[in-house]
Amino acid sequence: MSEWSIQTDTVRSVLTTVLGHLGDGEATEGLSGNILDMDTAIQGAATECSDSMPVSSAIGMFMEHFSPICGQMVRRTSSALSGCAEATEHYVTGDYEMAAEAQAAHLDTPITEDDLPPNI
Repeated sequence: MSEWSIQTDTVRSVLTTVLGHLGDGEATEGLSGNILDMDTAIQGAATECSDSMPVSSAIGMFMEHFSPICGQMVRRTSSALSGCAEATEHYVTGDYEMAAEAQAAHLDTPITEDDLPPNI
């Protein structure tokens, strides 16, 4: 008997909710859409401020710093959701070993310096 006790309907509900907040692959909604909107707005601000070198440079440095962090948020969240969904599907079919492997594969993903917020 497995030591796991997963309420699969609850897990699916949470995954669906979080995926909705994350957005779609085309970045038209959710966090991915907000990041694209932010990028568009900042590029517009940079264009408007192109006659001011200090402001234009500051905007460029902001984007250079935060764009990779935003991308990492989306990729890491997506990876975590995929691992949870995969583990849950294996659990439902009774393949607890594969469920544990799926979960471990995503939990053991190394965290790189690019994954950490800039103030750490």
